[in-house]
This record gives sequence, structure tokens and C-alpha cells, in this order.
Amino acid sequence: MAVNLGVAVPPADVDNNVIGLYIQDDWQITDKLELNLGIRWDYEDNAVNNDYRTPDSIRNMLAAIQNLPGYDFPSYFNPSDYISNGDRKAFKGAFQPRFGFSYDVFGDEQTVIFGGAGRYYDRIGFNFAFDERFKPFQFNKTIYFSNTGGPR
Repeated sequence: MAVNLGVAVPPADVDNNVIGLYIQDDWQITDKLELNLGIRWDYEDNAVNNDYRTPDSIRNMLAAIQNLPGYDFPSYFNPSDYISNGDRKAFKGAFQPRFGFSYDVFGDEQTVIFGGAGRYYDRIGFNFAFDERFKPFQFNKTIYFSNTGGPR
């Protein structure tokens, strides 16, 4: 048995404007085949918390780790990639082409095969931005109990 304790994270007040534009055209190639081609573009002006500055405590910790004798970060990991000075730029390259088709097998609109593919951007960046801002201050503790009810 266990109990999980946690301190609530303060409410977030974040401004973020979202714009999405989409255009699509359909072409009837034959009586049975139709193609759909489209492109979408999304923009969020503050999706990654643009003015967030990494706290000094985290900067100092990373610097201390880097200065440990004999410790080297793996070549693919650069700590400075994870430090923000509050000068992040909004991402403007979210172009997302899409392709679709439908094929009426017998020409009677009863048996149709359809499919599509495309590139899609998710809003997971906004979740990461929220986590980096609030996770360092979140306190969680798990207390485990024995079968008799005493602490383990």
C-alpha cells in the first residue's frame, strides 16, 4: 500500500494566439478515382513560452555537473540546448501537406477504398514549455506502508 502526496502547481496564466490556415482541392480523375490534395499551415505566437528564462539554480547545477572531474556529457548532448535566455522565437515553419484518395471499386458507390497521408504538427511543445516552467517547483512524495499499516 502507498500514498502519493503532492503540492499543487499554481495556475498558469499564459497568452498564446493560434492561427491555422488550410486549403484543399479535389480532382475527379475518373468515374471511380478522386484525389484530394491540401496544405495546412499553423502558427502559435507563444507556444514554447518565448520569454521563459531558465532559473539560475538549474543553470548553476548544469555548470557544476560539467565541471566535475572526469565527467563528459555524451557527444549528442549539449546542456546549452536546454537553457533559455528568454529569447525564443515563434515557429513559423509548420507547413503540413496532405494527400488523400478514394476509389469506388465497382462504380456503384457501395464499395469504396480510401486513404490518405500527411504531415501533422502536434501541440506537445506547449506541454513541454509548461513542464519546464512548473516541474522544478512541484513536490511529490510517495510513502509506502507494510501490510500491517506501519511505514516500510
